[in-house]
Formats: sequence, structure tokens, C-alpha cells
Amino acid sequence: MMYWLKLVSFFLLCLPLCACTCTPPNPGIDSDEGYFSGTLLSLTPEQAVVQLDTTDSTIEPTLIQSYSEIQFFPHLDGEFSPLTPKVGDRISGSYPMSHPIKQITDTRAEIDIYNWELDDQRLTGTVLRIEDNWVVLTPAESDPLRKKTDEVWLSRTELLSAKSGNEVRLSLGDQVEVFYVRELSTFFPPQVTVIDWGIL
Repeated sequence: MMYWLKLVSFFLLCLPLCACTCTPPNPGIDSDEGYFSGTLLSLTPEQAVVQLDTTDSTIEPTLIQSYSEIQFFPHLDGEFSPLTPKVGDRISGSYPMSHPIKQITDTRAEIDIYNWELDDQRLTGTVLRIEDNWVVLTPAESDPLRKKTDEVWLSRTELLSAKSGNEVRLSLGDQVEVFYVRELSTFFPPQVTVIDWGIL
């Protein structure tokens, strides 16, 4: 009899352990991170103002979508580079949704942010020419840039920098993808600012 009592007691003691090790984490906890994208309207060391892109289907509707503009402290490090955002750039960022939103005007709110950066886009194409300072691509037929130009010039300095100085050799006819920021330049040569790339 004592044997069975001990066996039952051992089984009962093990039940909480089984429950702890087999129950998955609670998936119902919502993330506090919200996202935004838009165009940079003004930028000072103390304040950035962004016109929100309300047509961006990748951004879930949140309280800031009630406004057409947001402002925030930009946290600039004082070191400017080609990738430092400037007025007119498309940018994206994230912010803590649990923090209060301060209404500035009927159309503008002030928020705290986690981070923000230049919005990147993707280009695919074929290597057409390789020159001393440039790699020239022909955008793929399906690429949006193909409607604007038959050639996109990529700075070899930027291509090298994107790979942290480790040169990746390209050949004529290579299929590549390029991640870039800002729009295609309106002057010759037509170029974009490269932040990453790879051979397909």
C-alpha cells in the first residue's frame, strides 16, 4: 500500500513540472513597437518633421495615422555622411506605442522614437559595362526604374563600401540586386546611392 501511495505522490509532484515544460510562451502579448514611413520635411539637431505616407499598406494603422505629420527628436550623432537623411528624403522608423502622443496642431503630433533611417528600395538588373569608377546596369524589365532609364550607374566606391572594403568581382552579364536609398538622380549619369548589393 505504501508503495502505491509513494508512486501516486511522485506522479502528483511531477504534474506542475510537466505543465511548466510543455506549455508554450503566451503568444497574446502585443509588441509595443509601431512603424511609420514618409518624407522628411525639415531637420535640425533638435527636431525632425516627417510627412506621413498614409498609402503605405505595410504600416498597420495606429494613433499617429490620425495626423498627416509627426515630429520627434532626431538623435543625430553629429557625423554627416552620404547616408545622413536630408530634407526631401523618404525615411522610415519605429516608435513606442505605449508612450504618450503630444498633439501640436490638428495635423501634427510629437512622438518618441526607437530609431529612424533612410528608406531603402531594391533594384535588379544586368551588368552592362564596368568602368574605372562605375558599374553600369540595365534594369530588369520588371523593375520600376526601367520606366525611367535604360542604364543605372553605380559608384564602385559605394559598392566596395557596402561590402566593408571586401571587393566582390563582377563580370559582364552578371545578374545583381542592389539596395539603394534616395531617388534616381536627375542629372548625368543616372545613379542611385548604394547601401548593399549582391550577385543573384
